[in-house]
Amino acid sequence: MKKIFSTLFLAAFCALSWSANAANDVSLEDAQLIFGQAAAIPDFPVETQTVKSNVDGHPLAMAIIRPEGTPKAIVCFSHGMAEHKERYYPFMQYLAKHGYVCEMHDHRGHGKTAQLAESNGTGCFGKLADKDGFNRVTDDLLEIVDELKKDYPGKKVILL
Repeated sequence: MKKIFSTLFLAAFCALSWSANAANDVSLEDAQLIFGQAAAIPDFPVETQTVKSNVDGHPLAMAIIRPEGTPKAIVCFSHGMAEHKERYYPFMQYLAKHGYVCEMHDHRGHGKTAQLAESNGTGCFGKLADKDGFNRVTDDLLEIVDELKKDYPGKKVILL
């Protein structure tokens, strides 16, 4: 457990030390150099899917990495501004290696969720919603957490 908390601290420190402008420029390869080499991360499959928000049908690009066997707990990631889920894949892989199922989705106005919204004319990069954007983002997160709790009954949920 101490190793997990040390890794979480390292992840938070690295995320804070990168500038917001550079956040979208960090490649998967760069992130793997930071997190992956020391952890000797195995290749767990990244399951990607698009889910529709029950709030208003807005498409959300989601990724899940599942560990082998029964998971210890569920870790849901909620990224910051100017970020996207792919940036966290190496850390999600590390946690999956240690028995945690990891979920992350691109919030409204971010990453592939923003691309989906642009392609269907319902949004764009940086725009959460016409009204109540913050509430819609938090409602989306709660909805996904509730679904994961159904998939993994009795498992604790850790929100990062």
